[in-house]
Amino acid sequence: MPRLFLLLFSFFKKNQWLGAGLLFTFLITGYLAFQQLEFRQEITDLIPKNKASQTTQNILNTIDFRDKIVLHIYQDRKENKDSLVAFAESFLEELQAQSSGNIQKIQGRVEDQSLLETYHFVYDNLPFFLDENDYTIIEQRLAEDSLQKAVKATYDNIISPIGFVSQQFSRKDPLHINLIGIEKLQEMQIGKNYQLYQNYLLTKDEKNLLLFINPVDEKENKTQLIIDLKKLKEKFNLKFQQTQIDFFGAELYAYANEKQIKSDITTTVSIALLVLFLLLTYFYRSFIKPILLFLPTLLGAIFALIVLSLFKGTVSLISLGIGAVLLGITLDYSLHIFTHFRENKSIENLYKEITKPILTSSITTAIAFLCLLFINSEALTDLGVFTAVSVLTTAFFALILIPQFLVVLKKQSIPQTFIDDFARIKFQKQKWLLTAIGLAFLIGLFFYQEVDFQQDISKLNYQPIEVKQAEDRINAITENENSLYVVSYGKTVDEALISNHQLYAHVQQDSSNGLKHFSSIGGVVLSEKDQLQKIEQWTKFWDSTKVDYVKRHLIKFGSAYGFKENIYQEFYQLLEKEFKTIKLGDYQQISNLYLDDYIHTSSENNFATVVSIAQVEPSHTEIVKENLEHQTNVYVLNRKGLNESLLGLLQTDFNRLITYSFIAVLLILWLALRQIELVILTVVPIAMTWVLSLSLMYYLGISFNILNIIISTFIFGLGVDYSIFITSGLQEKYTNPEVKLKTYKTSILLSVITTLLGIGVLIFAKHPALHSVATISIIGVGFSALIAMSIQPFLFALFITKRANKGLAPLKLFTTVHSLLSFLYFGLGALLVSLFGRIYLRISPQQKQKKLTSLSWINSKLMGSVLRTNPFVKQRKYNISQKLWEKPAVFIANHASFLDILSLGKLNKKQIFLVNDWVYNSPIFGKLLKEFGFLPTQKNLEDNLSLLQQKISEGYSLIVFPEGSRSKNNKINRFHKGAFYLAEQLGLPIIPVIIHGTSEALPKNDFIIYGSSITLNALPKIKNSDLSYGNSYSEKTKFISKYFKREYQKLKNTLENEKYFKKYILHNFLYTSLQQKIKKEYEENIEIHLQIAKKTNQFQSISIINDYYGLWTIFYRQKFPFKKIHGSVPQHEDLKIAKNRFATKHLNLKFDLTESLQVFAEVVIFREIFISELTKNAQIFAIVNAKANFEVPKEDFELMSDQKDLQIYQRISHEK
Repeated sequence: MPRLFLLLFSFFKKNQWLGAGLLFTFLITGYLAFQQLEFRQEITDLIPKNKASQTTQNILNTIDFRDKIVLHIYQDRKENKDSLVAFAESFLEELQAQSSGNIQKIQGRVEDQSLLETYHFVYDNLPFFLDENDYTIIEQRLAEDSLQKAVKATYDNIISPIGFVSQQFSRKDPLHINLIGIEKLQEMQIGKNYQLYQNYLLTKDEKNLLLFINPVDEKENKTQLIIDLKKLKEKFNLKFQQTQIDFFGAELYAYANEKQIKSDITTTVSIALLVLFLLLTYFYRSFIKPILLFLPTLLGAIFALIVLSLFKGTVSLISLGIGAVLLGITLDYSLHIFTHFRENKSIENLYKEITKPILTSSITTAIAFLCLLFINSEALTDLGVFTAVSVLTTAFFALILIPQFLVVLKKQSIPQTFIDDFARIKFQKQKWLLTAIGLAFLIGLFFYQEVDFQQDISKLNYQPIEVKQAEDRINAITENENSLYVVSYGKTVDEALISNHQLYAHVQQDSSNGLKHFSSIGGVVLSEKDQLQKIEQWTKFWDSTKVDYVKRHLIKFGSAYGFKENIYQEFYQLLEKEFKTIKLGDYQQISNLYLDDYIHTSSENNFATVVSIAQVEPSHTEIVKENLEHQTNVYVLNRKGLNESLLGLLQTDFNRLITYSFIAVLLILWLALRQIELVILTVVPIAMTWVLSLSLMYYLGISFNILNIIISTFIFGLGVDYSIFITSGLQEKYTNPEVKLKTYKTSILLSVITTLLGIGVLIFAKHPALHSVATISIIGVGFSALIAMSIQPFLFALFITKRANKGLAPLKLFTTVHSLLSFLYFGLGALLVSLFGRIYLRISPQQKQKKLTSLSWINSKLMGSVLRTNPFVKQRKYNISQKLWEKPAVFIANHASFLDILSLGKLNKKQIFLVNDWVYNSPIFGKLLKEFGFLPTQKNLEDNLSLLQQKISEGYSLIVFPEGSRSKNNKINRFHKGAFYLAEQLGLPIIPVIIHGTSEALPKNDFIIYGSSITLNALPKIKNSDLSYGNSYSEKTKFISKYFKREYQKLKNTLENEKYFKKYILHNFLYTSLQQKIKKEYEENIEIHLQIAKKTNQFQSISIINDYYGLWTIFYRQKFPFKKIHGSVPQHEDLKIAKNRFATKHLNLKFDLTESLQVFAEVVIFREIFISELTKNAQIFAIVNAKANFEVPKEDFELMSDQKDLQIYQRISHEK
């Protein structure tokens, strides 16, 4: 991948005008795409959709929940209520004069004309306003005495001096049936706790007067209205001392929040951005670079808008707003490029270092954001697509554009800054810091899941004291805090009205305990179906008999007062009227009904709603809610419940999103890093950051909310970015120790600074939402950077670097786990056998020899079972059978691993070992081993011959490792004389057993059992009387040692094929950036080098010239442990890499630069080059993968073998 971007860099560098043209075309395309996009502003787009939430969203999209501005005119004690009315009249007059263009309508003041209009509408449609209870009341009024009283009331109105109007009402409705319907309207409009006085709405205690203003929808009009109200409030509160005015509404909070956000951003972010610009200018010593940082991010966002325009056409503005913040993560890509180029001005090295981590980071971040598609939310889908596409394309633009600008900027030596000094601190070596983080993490595991989710959006608002006080005063008299919105819904208005009427009937018949007041149009505004039923009910009640009865008695009682028979003619006509259904439009003509506040439709969604309001006792809210929701097509919500319901869905889906994102990140990291261990080392800091951040939030009492939980994805992305770059830096440093991890840490520190100055500075903001976002950012970014720069290098060093420095292979997950399990099994097994043996020897009545034989058998089976517990180890045996143990003998074997003991111990139960002193004196194993007859290697053997003789007489054989201790590698060390002395003194034959593979399976000083094949090969028995190996034990020591080593080498040649050393050699480059290259080199050339090894077996020194990072030097050392091996590499960087491999320490390898090599070996192997001077002492030399034709000194060498990619030359013998 670095080569591809290097080619693109070179192409655009040569074709700058083409690049500029493409960039210009891209910008024009982006502008046109932006013009074509349609923007959605609904906040409900954020809510995840399911069957239940879809209904909720339809309701929210249909109902206009915009709060009116409530004017509250009040007096502290009960004064003349006329003063409230006078205040209201005067205030409204001035408000209309100053701000009439900003007001749609004012409610709470009822004109006389509206009252008459309402009266006549109810009268003309009276059946629709009556229910079953009302007809019972009417029936009572039909009694003769009641009718007589009604007539007398008419007479009183007629003779009254002011009865001109009232007598008309009495004539039209002597039984006051119309008032029953009007009372329903009043109850719907003003409730039981209010009264109308001089056409104004007053509380019954006559201390409060309420007015409701519907502002014009435009933002500018709302803002101006609030400003005008503030001025008038101040003026009138000074003018009227006893009467005061307050006003409250959502628009005031919106105004206050907008004003505070602007103030916070102006005073914090603006200053912070200036400081950031100056800091970056100081760091890079350039004014242009800080500006260029934002260019790739801008282009990435433009490309994302093009994609959305082509494939969606619409986009949520909320998504773009959130996405713009989240895109701050992409600034890191430019920061990394600038910082790495600052340290190394080679474009080739720049691409080599940063291409993979930038692409990996961008892909993991993009995939994590694409997981938002699993949440069925329009806004979050837009956010996922926008951010994912932006992140990917920003990385591409950064890799293409930034280097182009860097090479044209003036190159200069940039001095080190305090940021560089801070980056040099090795946090991974600060024990106090590591301990503190570890303890905090362990404690955090108990609390990180306790962080709650703040579902009350109102707590995210900035709430000025005076507005909050006004809200509290209004809530105290309106009881809005304990109100429920009860929404009846359907596909049409008629369906919604049917549901609402059924709801109203249910409430009237079965009022829930705790329901204080129910305001609904359910008893007033009816569907066509319900109207027909009402008409039928009216007609059935007022049958001809009942109508005649009423006429007869009214005429009878009226005659006593001199009334004409037709005085109640309009009433009679009402009773006999053929009523017809009316439309919603007919209802809406009555301005006093304010039906727009109750009925809402959406032609887009084919959805209609009718809203009722239920005032409940706070302690009965859930009971009432549950009761009402049992009705068909009814949804009950209050603001708090709505927030909890909808945001609860969002919280649940975000929990699922975190899981999806984490899995996606793991997958991408595995594909990028190809090693589960590196994935774990990269992910552990992310997980620790999450735990520590959440636990600190819990400790500080900080909750998640709808804003900071989305910002947490930004922090998660930054954490992934930091971990990936630190992993990349650690890999590069492990590959070549001269690589500076400081460069990577400097980039991260700059990212931290930009984030803290860009977002974290909002911690000083007064607005709760901004403060919340800043708090999460500071905590998350701080922990992300700290852990990435401390825990991650510490773990990498613990499991990889420190082991390599000791000559041990870096750990691999599965081999480590299996090894620990194998040793745990062996340790527990040995402990149990030891304890059992000590008890068994004491209590068993058997002869001691039989008891020891039984224990020896158990011990032998234990040793064999340990090897079988590890699936990576394969075992083979040659020339080994139980016949070897038919008679006692001294078995000698090479010793390179602890597994040698297990490999031999499992073969037969009748064996005793010479063991190290610590094993012999072990408080756990020692006593049993002494009973077995084991002897320490350091003890004087002459003093124990009698003991050994006794064990021999019991049929036991002796196992001795002549080297005395384990060899460091698969080389056989000098044999000591002890084994041969014992064989001579005890008159026992010697049986050499070659052990091959244990040094690779479990090297000395290691605890990891690696995948390998263990082979045991028994050589022919050497009798004590056989003098071919010498007459004395000293001579036998020497000659058998040589014989053993020859046979060992033969076995190596037989077993060690092209696959045998592959794991060991590649393990040297595991976790480096060269791993795939080394694997390719090995697989392509191993057959060639096996051929060379076969033809050069007899020579004692080999030199590998121009080696590939030390690869083939390691191979030849492993292949020929007894020979002198020396390697050279072409460049200084290669030399550092070769010297930094664990095999270099393990095998004591030597490397030099090819140009300064002064080693002259018998066998010289040239890779890709040929240097005649280095063949001075060579008997054979080989040229592998020659890149050109070389002049070979033919007078000294002749071609021995000529194959593709391999020529072998042999020195010509000039002896006569």
